[in-house]
Amino acid sequence: MQYKKGLRGYIAGQTSICELNEKTKRITYRGRDIETLAGKVPFEEVAYLLLGSRHASWFELNEFKIRVCTSFCSFGLGKWEKVAETLAALPPEAHSMELLRHIINAFAMYDDRRKPQDEAHDREIAIDLVGLMIYFVALVQRHKEGLSPLLIIPSDKGSLAANIFYLLGKKPSPLEVEVMDVLFTLYAEHEFNGSTFGGVRMAATLDTDIYSGMINGVGNLKGLRHGGANEATWGLIQSFADVVDVEDYLLKKIGETLEQKAGWKMPGFGHAVYKTGDARVPIIKDYIYRLSREKKNMIYFDICCKTVV
Repeated sequence: MQYKKGLRGYIAGQTSICELNEKTKRITYRGRDIETLAGKVPFEEVAYLLLGSRHASWFELNEFKIRVCTSFCSFGLGKWEKVAETLAALPPEAHSMELLRHIINAFAMYDDRRKPQDEAHDREIAIDLVGLMIYFVALVQRHKEGLSPLLIIPSDKGSLAANIFYLLGKKPSPLEVEVMDVLFTLYAEHEFNGSTFGGVRMAATLDTDIYSGMINGVGNLKGLRHGGANEATWGLIQSFADVVDVEDYLLKKIGETLEQKAGWKMPGFGHAVYKTGDARVPIIKDYIYRLSREKKNMIYFDICCKTVV
């Protein structure tokens, strides 16, 4: 029997939702290149495409947008108060992803629709979760900052990207909202990543409910080789005083790697499939440049550019 570590070289499953094509350096959602989506259409339209396999009409998109932006209102205030009480009992110094797991689990207790192997209900819950996750994240962040949950109703006149700022009590510039919307699109799908395949998909094969799959995915996303790499990347970026420090650090790490003959992975925005760069980087790079100019702070942009492959 042949043993091969990991899943490289194996067909682990099939999907028509997303494809990462290293040869063409393209990422597609339902056959659409992300370059035609990110910044070109609102994230809500991208979410509709991913969930429904086709683009929405104006009426369908408007209806979908209102629903996801106000999914909070589909559940009674009493249920939200109980969820907020659960969160209040947790230590604010806990990791954000751990708090997020707990709040999803607490909310699931009050959703009577959750049933194993119920595709109709799962689809309805999935649509609501597009908007609810924004609210969950906001509640977690407010808890960590020592702020009251406030249980405020998200606006149906803006967007999910605008709502996340609103729920955190921020007043973003139009560009900040635009950048957040683009990030939502770029992070919306990534084929068989760890949380999708090893988390949600594996849980679904065991006939569990959709919330259990979601919690499993969030747990995987916390991993340092998955979503946790973003956190590690930001910490690394902040550790550099200037661009010169970046070059010194890279030369040191490369030297250590060659000397020890061991692999070294620099945390960042990428995927093991990519050998010549991430197709999302050129898209977000332009937005981060514009945002850095608006904030009159180019240091982090310059540091990132020094390390981009």
